[in-house]
Amino acid sequence: MDPHYWQAVAAGDRRQALAAVKRLRAEGASTAEILRDHLLVAQHRVGELWATGEWSVAQEHTATSVNEGLLLWLGSFNAQPRRDGPLVLVACVEGEQHAFASLVVSEILMAHGLRVDHVGGTPDADALLERAVNQRSDAVLLSASLTSSLGRASALVKRLRDQGLRVVVGGQAFGDDERRARAIGASAWCAGPEEAVAWVTAIAQDPQSDRLSGSVAASASDDVAWLEQYREQMVAYVTVGLRRAGQAPDVDPGDLEGWVDHLVGCLSATLATDDETILLEANDWLGRVLTARDLDPGLVDRVLDLLREPVASRSAAAGLVHNARILLAAARRPTGPLRIPPPATSREDRPAAGMGETAT
Repeated sequence: MDPHYWQAVAAGDRRQALAAVKRLRAEGASTAEILRDHLLVAQHRVGELWATGEWSVAQEHTATSVNEGLLLWLGSFNAQPRRDGPLVLVACVEGEQHAFASLVVSEILMAHGLRVDHVGGTPDADALLERAVNQRSDAVLLSASLTSSLGRASALVKRLRDQGLRVVVGGQAFGDDERRARAIGASAWCAGPEEAVAWVTAIAQDPQSDRLSGSVAASASDDVAWLEQYREQMVAYVTVGLRRAGQAPDVDPGDLEGWVDHLVGCLSATLATDDETILLEANDWLGRVLTARDLDPGLVDRVLDLLREPVASRSAAAGLVHNARILLAAARRPTGPLRIPPPATSREDRPAAGMGETAT
């Protein structure tokens, strides 16, 4: 990444950031190269500085706005797309408000002459499906930065595929290979914007082709849907429980709710992808965030403890919550083979009221 560009972004200096980008263009860098090698890298660093507590939310928002403004400025130099080119609908997964990565991909697709309909962050799933069908999109490209979004993504991918649409997925949430994308039934996974161009072009040329094959296991699918349906209630149940027990006295209420929601979403994502490394990633990320703010990283374990009751009636979800505590403990103290005893089935393990069962 160009150091002058980063200095300008970090300072929130739009004029100097624009001067750096103009210089990169004058030196021969293409729009795609500037987006990939400078703006995307800068945005990733912005997120890391917030996670480590070095930057405030206000600093993160200011830097992001500089990046977004330059992204749109660069996009204004794209040629008009071919009228007969593939039409791609690009969106984030529902619940994701940060649409920067999807906007970068959209601009790079347009730079390669593709027609793009960019929906952006946290779209309504029903409206997205209707839009893709009505305009006869050649492909839908879903971007997910948060692993906690993958449960929602699995349901959306299935609905799109049921309508005969090809779905390309990408973003940090999918990891470094195609396994998570395959698990939720996507047509293709892309590691970056250039790969997205290649996949979309290939799918448009052969609409019947599927690059991946897979789907969420039936045994887990129902529990994924249940977790997402009652996710808001479970988050409220856990946050109230933490407050009443005095286990999160110094945590901002908004931050606490967001962190609990992320953990519940990661449980759903783990079931959707059959990938327990998601839980390890969530534990590592939240542990770093809490430690950087002088908060107790043991909050993760207390959240899992409180989740045991509301998920007790769901076999897959209950088994995962039970195993998660043991998995995370083993990751902290690797002392030999992991042996997981069966979960307890006492009458105390009852679901919370309002989550599909009535507490008695």
